[in-house]
Amino acid sequence: MQKVLRRAHLLLGCFFAPALLYFAASGARQVFGWDRMLKNREPQPVRETLHAWSNPHVYASAPTSKVQASPSSAFKWFAVCMAAGFALTALIGVYLAFKFFRPRWLVALVIAGGIAIPTLMLWSTVRHGTSELTQNAR
Repeated sequence: MQKVLRRAHLLLGCFFAPALLYFAASGARQVFGWDRMLKNREPQPVRETLHAWSNPHVYASAPTSKVQASPSSAFKWFAVCMAAGFALTALIGVYLAFKFFRPRWLVALVIAGGIAIPTLMLWSTVRHGTSELTQNAR
């Protein structure tokens, strides 16, 4: 059974890796706002290109700024499959870590840290019952 899981983990990871890396880079640009065009300013070719390359991530359309592309239903389903494949690969990886890595408590500690640290980072932005997003929306 472990051999089948290792092969599934490997093959799913290899199949979805290019799209996951693309989505991770695109998402990072969005988190920092690097994908937004500056208003009242003529777009520079590099900025325009970076903005266009966010289209698959945001609109499920081709990465172009010149042609108006409509959303791809097939790509949306690929993104759903990618998310499911990533989740399955992550779960298989966690299973394999508990199965083959010793000490197991270290695996559990690392997983707990992977939950706690980003959660604390997100909750650190909440002040007096409102988030920065709520304050900026006013």
